[in-house]
Amino acid sequence: MKSAKKAAPQQPKEQPHSVEAEQAVLGSVMLFPELARHLESLVVDDFFDSNNRTVAEIVLQRAKDRLPLDVITVAHALRLAEKLQCVGGIAFLGQLVESIPISAHIQHYVDIVKESSLRRQLAKLLQESQDDVLGAAEYQQAVSRILAGIASLQRGGVETAFVEDGIDEMLMEMEHIYESKEAPLRRKTGLTDVDRQFFIEEDGLFVLAGRPAMGKTSLALGIASHIAFVEDKPIAFFSMEMSRKQIQRRILSHMSGVPAEKLRDPRMLDTERDLPRLLRARHELAAKSKRFALDARKNLTISDIRSFCRSLPDLSAVFIDYLGLIVSEDPKELREQQVSAITRELKTFSSEICAPIFVLSQLNRTLEKRPDKRPIPSDLRESGSVEQDADAILFVYRDEVYHPNTEDRGIAEIIIAKQREGATGTVRVSWQPETTRFLDLVDSI
Repeated sequence: MKSAKKAAPQQPKEQPHSVEAEQAVLGSVMLFPELARHLESLVVDDFFDSNNRTVAEIVLQRAKDRLPLDVITVAHALRLAEKLQCVGGIAFLGQLVESIPISAHIQHYVDIVKESSLRRQLAKLLQESQDDVLGAAEYQQAVSRILAGIASLQRGGVETAFVEDGIDEMLMEMEHIYESKEAPLRRKTGLTDVDRQFFIEEDGLFVLAGRPAMGKTSLALGIASHIAFVEDKPIAFFSMEMSRKQIQRRILSHMSGVPAEKLRDPRMLDTERDLPRLLRARHELAAKSKRFALDARKNLTISDIRSFCRSLPDLSAVFIDYLGLIVSEDPKELREQQVSAITRELKTFSSEICAPIFVLSQLNRTLEKRPDKRPIPSDLRESGSVEQDADAILFVYRDEVYHPNTEDRGIAEIIIAKQREGATGTVRVSWQPETTRFLDLVDSI
């Protein structure tokens, strides 16, 4: 009787992974740092290849810390960690950058890397579960461990967070503010009455809107200048409508009190009165010029805005003038869809950099047909997504634009139409047309 043949031992299957996708992810963010936002779901252990994992450790940490991210900075960090030669030197980093098929597909590459990692973790869990079930572990303990492991994988490996996490720290901060009587640390507009009702959170999307000639840009410049020059905090200002010189003239007029008209035509300047004020303003500006970063390029995309902001560490606020001029990265979409994608991206980016983003917006002409021309949220152009995504909406309204003989000449209304963590309402401020700036009413008397 013939003995049965022994089955050949099965070769262990290769662990799920894609070296090419890992390299495409790393290369994409080193070549286009603004794409680093796509790395949020990844951790170092998601990278299977040892060299890729070593580079990923540096790349993910720099992305998290919002530090400059490119081949040179990553190579320098690897060199300091004495790991550059271990991965093959700077030539390997160059290879990563050159390996990118299409950087626009980075989210697809990230998904491949993450799914491969989860498959490896699932295989490991099943092996450990088998050992538990067949070993000495308690039955219920083994089942609980298996279910907990599967639940973690279903969440993508994300650690569970509960509502009470961090609440003690928040209460301690509140107690400190109460006992010290110090005002909570937050950005301010520079307009006292507005600051009593309007709160600039640590991040979020803040919309400043109004019809033409109401003073949207002036209000934005006033808030930006207060944060940069009074609070001494760095900001970024994107002006896609006005030129660099126009913005500079407005800031000088705001700071010096010299009418903007005289700066446009210097022949009108009073050498004894105006020039000393301009020189003082110029000196103040020079002392804190690095606090106010100005980008006056036209036709910017969200990627352009991200890239510029990431080159500026520790931003306290971002201002964009204005929403309608931001170029969509998908020209095939309808404009309403483009605006929806843009506001969503801005809101996400605000969270990434932990800074509020103020975006200026125009209003529809339909309000001109109403007896009361004061704007409401539905007057926003492509209002659906803007109104939904905004954490706060401020309108600028000056009655004299429609009624030249109004009793409210020189008065502007800052209408707080939406505020997620505060009340709505209207604040009256002074409007100085000569210097195109807003002041507290008491300051203008």
